Amino acid sequence: MSTSSRIGVSDLGRERIPLPAEGDLKRPIIVDALNVMYEGMYSGGDGHEKTLDCLTILPVMRYFVRRGHTVRIVIPSFCLDDHNSGRFSNNRFLRELEKHVGYVTRVMNKSNDDLIALVIARDTFGSVVSKDKFRDHRYLFPLLSEVSARNIFITYFAGDGSKYLEYDGDKFYLSPFVVQILRKDQLYCSLGTTGYAAVKSEQLRDEEVERIVQKIDVLLAIAEAYDVIYSGGILRKEHMFAKWNRLPRTIDDYDRLSIEMTYSPMVQLPDLLGGPFMSNEEARRIVEERKKAASQSRSTGND
Repeated sequence: MSTSSRIGVSDLGRERIPLPAEGDLKRPIIVDALNVMYEGMYSGGDGHEKTLDCLTILPVMRYFVRRGHTVRIVIPSFCLDDHNSGRFSNNRFLRELEKHVGYVTRVMNKSNDDLIALVIARDTFGSVVSKDKFRDHRYLFPLLSEVSARNIFITYFAGDGSKYLEYDGDKFYLSPFVVQILRKDQLYCSLGTTGYAAVKSEQLRDEEVERIVQKIDVLLAIAEAYDVIYSGGILRKEHMFAKWNRLPRTIDDYDRLSIEMTYSPMVQLPDLLGGPFMSNEEARRIVEERKKAASQSRSTGND
């Protein structure tokens, strides 16, 4: 894991991020996922086997989406294969992200994910989150030099020991990170500069920002809940699922349970970690039946 004696928890929220001028547009952010996972690498098992944790990508995406940037994740396809979950832990959460949020670009196994990330950034006039200098690509493809010059670096550091951390609205996993000092052109495209029209088409609406952040928050909450339960702990009372007696494993599960819990919080749900879940249609049917029965009961009582 990358650390720096000059960076610590006290630096969270203190990044000197430039402010946009009038007419500036927010550039798309392309995350070189494999590079970011290596930066956030931790020792698993006996301390010698290195495991890449796909969950480290979610806080990075959330960080930039929360600030209004379209974010695309570029990742080799084999990282998301279920049979590779031993090498790439928590990869099911990126598959959930791909299914329910989108913005995930799978790169074929023999393709160069670095080059794909740079090409997407070139075509969208975006910036790549990666500490890779891309020297080989810049030598072979000089036109990509301008793109790689906009690279955004994030630096991980040792936190306070908490696996899941929230600070000033941002969420972190395993280790907090800070975005290194940025130039304005790394984040914004100014009026009258090359690519302005292309960047304009990539702007996120407020409701899309809210939708993506909410989905990521659910996935992080699911991950934390299972970590706590499997370690024999108890969820803190502020946790999203603290009052639920059954944990969702997917966003579809969360949506179905939310329907039940919203309309009938006292319903006896199946045992924790059990299954299967009812379908959305079945849940809505039951909810409507309960509402109708409650309405009829009130009408009878008034008579």
